[in-house]
Amino acid sequence: MLASDTAVASYIVPWVRNRRRSKGWTLRALAERLGVTAATLSNIETGQHVPRVGLAEALGRELGGSGLGGERAAQALSAWASLNRMPSGAGTQQDRTDLIEKVDRFIEGERSLDAHVFVPTIAAGR
Repeated sequence: MLASDTAVASYIVPWVRNRRRSKGWTLRALAERLGVTAATLSNIETGQHVPRVGLAEALGRELGGSGLGGERAAQALSAWASLNRMPSGAGTQQDRTDLIEKVDRFIEGERSLDAHVFVPTIAAGR
């Protein structure tokens, strides 16, 4: 499990930018798809802004792709947004732990996918 919501953000924030770029989308193009400004997305990608839960879900669906991948990403980004928007003293430690674990499962799944994609490529290059 990740140690904190800071560790979660250290993975999610660059994931958003990397996924957008891997799809060949500009900030403006993704912003139009989501109905927000490019400045809002830029602030999310640089960690200066945590989106509201609804935007986080939409962002996850757009970047995660169709089917299960998009749904997993939507749930993880929603949990990340909820975690960061939870007022101090609100919820229990278990609530925070549950949110962190939800994002952590997504991150581990993404890392596993990365390993499956890159390892055969490296082996083939020998």
